[in-house]
Amino acid sequence: MKKLAVIVGAVLAIALVAVIAAPFVVPVELYKDRLAEQLSRATGRKLQIHGAVRLSILPRLEIEADNVTLANRTGAAEPDMLRLARLQLQLKLRPLLSGDVEIDRFVLIEPDLRLEIDEQGRPNWNILESAAPGSARIRPEAVGWFRPGEIRLGDVRLINGRVSFVNRATAWREEIGALNLRLAAPSLAEPAVAEGEALWHGATVQLAMRAGDPRALIEGRASPLAATLASEALRTDFTGRAGTAPLMLDGGLSIAVPSITRLSHWFGTPIDLAGPAAFAMSGTIVARGAKATLTAERVALDDASGRGELSIDTSGAKPSVRAMLELGALDLTPYVPPRAEPVDLAPPAEPATWSTEPIDIAFLRAFNADLQLTVSNLRVRDVRIGRTQLSATLRDGRMVAEIAETTLYRGRGRGRGVLDASGTVPAVEVNLKFAGLHAASLLTDIAGTDRFAGIGALDLSLAGRGRSPRELVANLGGEGEFRVYDGAIKGVDLVALAREAGHAFSDEKISDTRQTDFAELTGTLSINSGIVRNFDLMLKSPLLRVEGTGTIDLPQRRLKYRLLPKSVVSLEGAAADGALVPVVVEGPWDDLAYRPDPNALPPVDADKLPAQRGANPSPRTLQQPGPAPAAGGPPRPLELRRGTVR
Repeated sequence: MKKLAVIVGAVLAIALVAVIAAPFVVPVELYKDRLAEQLSRATGRKLQIHGAVRLSILPRLEIEADNVTLANRTGAAEPDMLRLARLQLQLKLRPLLSGDVEIDRFVLIEPDLRLEIDEQGRPNWNILESAAPGSARIRPEAVGWFRPGEIRLGDVRLINGRVSFVNRATAWREEIGALNLRLAAPSLAEPAVAEGEALWHGATVQLAMRAGDPRALIEGRASPLAATLASEALRTDFTGRAGTAPLMLDGGLSIAVPSITRLSHWFGTPIDLAGPAAFAMSGTIVARGAKATLTAERVALDDASGRGELSIDTSGAKPSVRAMLELGALDLTPYVPPRAEPVDLAPPAEPATWSTEPIDIAFLRAFNADLQLTVSNLRVRDVRIGRTQLSATLRDGRMVAEIAETTLYRGRGRGRGVLDASGTVPAVEVNLKFAGLHAASLLTDIAGTDRFAGIGALDLSLAGRGRSPRELVANLGGEGEFRVYDGAIKGVDLVALAREAGHAFSDEKISDTRQTDFAELTGTLSINSGIVRNFDLMLKSPLLRVEGTGTIDLPQRRLKYRLLPKSVVSLEGAAADGALVPVVVEGPWDDLAYRPDPNALPPVDADKLPAQRGANPSPRTLQQPGPAPAAGGPPRPLELRRGTVR
């Protein structure tokens, strides 16, 4: 018995010496080569350890390797899928004797992971596809060789990592740098917690995650999951279930964006709004692979709120988006640039001009979309629009928007617009039909003037292209038709101006209290190179008919119209049909002037004129008021000091 004990003791001593001496007797290169060979056969990818390997067995098993690479799949753009500056692994020996794996330390230093989807939609991270036949494959559903239920993790970290992703079918690229993560998992049967930070698009992102069933995630099944991603521009929180084979999410999601402007710059698609535009959303998300649907029970943009739904599909050549949004009252005024303040100069400031800044709508080429928007009422600066239903489709940079219903200043309308960014020069098309518009309120809010009143209808078609607003306006073309009834032109009395030109040609300015009432105003428009032409203006009132022709120069923001009044009822109330003194309206939009143009009337035979009665001469006698001109000289021109309409 004593001899047996001595023999057993000697064997154990020899075994202990062998274990201690093994790392020094057996060449380390042999361990390195055998390890690399086994992992290469199991994964189907060549694994190489280019640097030193250090092995220690007591008091714990320690392995450290430098400069490790794992090859990419055949045909990939990069030769290696993973590069690792250093790997450190420490395992406790005693749990290994009972079949458990207890990791004291597992650290990946400066890992560089390069994920890629090729043109056929095949990911490079499915390393099991190319494993050698008959090899010991590492399968998520059969990982019994390490008994996953009895793995315990101690210090598990990833230091200064980098992850890049490219989808070559869609040209989508992303990169995450400065990735630092720490993982705590007592066992794969207990919740695992990970936290850390990364650098994305130049901003630091904080990450936190809690997986309720780590073993399920490893095996490709769903696990309870809570995750948070937070940065200065965005915070998202998810609570639900997640899986990895395939990638899936199903649960509650909330998003908070302090500034849409800041977020758009962070994502690389700048949208420069005048205001910050805080956004918030809460709802549910269901995602399977490349497709995801978000149902928002609440959507808020600053003070506006509503509900919506968003679906994204990234499986095609371009990301595809479908969205529906219903909002209550929405005020866009804080998000549009403020009007320029007037500047007092001497001489007066030059009139306003169109911007020459380039129109940048290239972001429309980045995705395809189907959008629907319903707003109970909308406000942009002083412009107010009632309930509106808008739908839009975006295909390859060309957006077509349809207004199925809108209420505008007690009127109703519909329209269609096209915004085309598919070419090198942006192009627009607009078709509008409105009826029942109250012109006074509309022009007051849009143009800041109340000089025109009435209930109107408009049918307008426009098309143009240009690299800037100025170039776009200069290339506008189209046609239109308008009708206004029960209206008035404030600031000028065309009847008085035509009948009392003798008084009008004095030094007195036109009174702002005057106005021309009319029963109907109609006309058609033709637009070419930004010039609006009208040759059939007709204004009808009980005492007057006014025919008009003229142009509106959109690029120069100027108007020139010639109005020809005709009396319908004489001063005594009898029927009449005679031409009165024409009136010219011209000038920049913000400083229109009215003046009679008596010289445009044909000469009148004085012998045929009726005798004058009273102080009111016949309209046709107003061609030459005042002293007669010198013999043989031309008629003295008639002048009226400019009356300003603001």
